[in-house]
Amino acid sequence: MAWTTPKTWNVGEVLTASNMNSQLRDNMNFLHGTTVFAKPTMSAATGGTGTLIMAGLAVYFTPQTPNGNVRFISNCSITGRSGAAGLRYGTGTAPVNGAAVTGTDPMNGNINHVGGGGAGCVLVGHATSLALGVQYWADMVWGDDGAGTSQALAIVFQVVEENY
Repeated sequence: MAWTTPKTWNVGEVLTASNMNSQLRDNMNFLHGTTVFAKPTMSAATGGTGTLIMAGLAVYFTPQTPNGNVRFISNCSITGRSGAAGLRYGTGTAPVNGAAVTGTDPMNGNINHVGGGGAGCVLVGHATSLALGVQYWADMVWGDDGAGTSQALAIVFQVVEENY
């Protein structure tokens, strides 16, 4: 997708869907990137192993902006004792809930440690120069911090292409 020089409109000219799409929608997508939202089903509880697992969200996206830069944002709440959470992305088939951690870490090794009892968790990561036109998956990794059981609930995952 590329920027289209805005049209000079003539008095009395009929506005069409094609004009609106190319003049407004496409140019706004170019300026602000595109966004994929997902509200996946809740992930399974884990016991107190302290081991991170994949949440199995299967959020798929295909970069379209010229630079291939993407921002990942995930929000959720952690029930139970306390948990740790992070992000991953990759190509091919997305991992399933409970799978061993795989993919690339867009948070550069940072893991959020969250208190339980419904505490909120916000995760943000960046990837740069992803291949255009290639489908990627994005997911959350999480686990219990220690003895007990925790669960990630009310997960909302957002992928935003950054056009700068």
